[in-house]
Amino acid sequence: MRLGVLADDFTGAIDTGVSFTSWGYDVWFYLTEEQSHSDKEVVIATTLSREIPEELAIQRTQQMVAHMSERRLFKKIDSTMRGHVASEIHAILGTSNLPAAVICPATIETGRTIENGLLYVHGNPLSQTAFAHDPYWPATSDEMTRLLRNPDTIHIPLSVVRRGADVLATVFSQTEHPLITVDASNHHDLLTIASATLKTGLLPCGAMGFCKAWIQVMHGSAPTRQPSSSTIHNPRFPLLLIIGSAHPANQQQVSYLEDNAQTEKIQLSAGCSFNTLERDMLQALERSPLVLLQMPAERITDADTLHDLRYGIANMVQSVIQQVKIAGLVVVGGETASIIASNLQISAIQILREIEAGVPLGRIIGGLADSLLIVTKAGGFGSERTLGSIAKWFGAWQERKEE
Repeated sequence: MRLGVLADDFTGAIDTGVSFTSWGYDVWFYLTEEQSHSDKEVVIATTLSREIPEELAIQRTQQMVAHMSERRLFKKIDSTMRGHVASEIHAILGTSNLPAAVICPATIETGRTIENGLLYVHGNPLSQTAFAHDPYWPATSDEMTRLLRNPDTIHIPLSVVRRGADVLATVFSQTEHPLITVDASNHHDLLTIASATLKTGLLPCGAMGFCKAWIQVMHGSAPTRQPSSSTIHNPRFPLLLIIGSAHPANQQQVSYLEDNAQTEKIQLSAGCSFNTLERDMLQALERSPLVLLQMPAERITDADTLHDLRYGIANMVQSVIQQVKIAGLVVVGGETASIIASNLQISAIQILREIEAGVPLGRIIGGLADSLLIVTKAGGFGSERTLGSIAKWFGAWQERKEE
């Protein structure tokens, strides 16, 4: 069976695609139209449409669906419902002739749950979290139906989900609404939803939690592989971390690194000189096993400034990795990762495994960084120790010396 995942952003595509590796699939994330000719078992693609106009997002979605027409499709959406979610789902339904979509962004490992039709992040209503300040998609509501921004929606409560997959499948079949949102507060709920979705042949739409459940139901078993605890020990080359997201979770993770490991941090600022920063980075990479470049501490709301910073980072990364050998590249933030990948002319990423939930490891295929290991992470994912776990995996962790 050939499978496909279609995402609207870069990091989400990979952190969902890596779910398939636990069942032994060969998984490739394509950044070009090669996916339409690929013989790989699982193909991941992205429209990169979260921050573009709605009409263009619809066009890109329709084109991607046409390229993946012979695959059983999973639509990856943001776990906090950012983006043109309803419009892109309608585009898939119209192109594939499926009658309806089951929408559930719950991911238990990262604290996303849906109860009584409300979306929670680590037990807090979405609109009371940092996602309320997203510069493009501020969360002004917690209600799934309002977050979809589409009236042709019906919500299925947890009381129906807990009656089992057969009952839920019947409810799915009887609804006349093309968009069906569903409560889920644990992994068993997601398994029930995935089973009912497969029974009815509807389009599954969700984040990595729903995707993992969907794969598990198809296989009828638990994963054959667990997230890797092995470590790459390569003390000859440093690890480069790019923090391209301003989510508060990242600052906690960076602070943990600075407090506990030998880390050289380079802090960006609006209007900074990237030539000077590049020189500083090259020097830091010569003397430290762990070098971190971080977006400005203050939240950037101006789109042009944010654009300039992201492209400045991408240009600098391109220049640096052509001058210095590194053990791997870690990029936090989907938009930043996408721009860096474009600058490096990457054609694909072979997705290898999870370092921890929501933290996938891949190998770059083609372009200016061919064969380099890459780790990507969404801005809001992970505990305070997540960046430390990545550093330890690469063997780049050295205990901080007391001053």
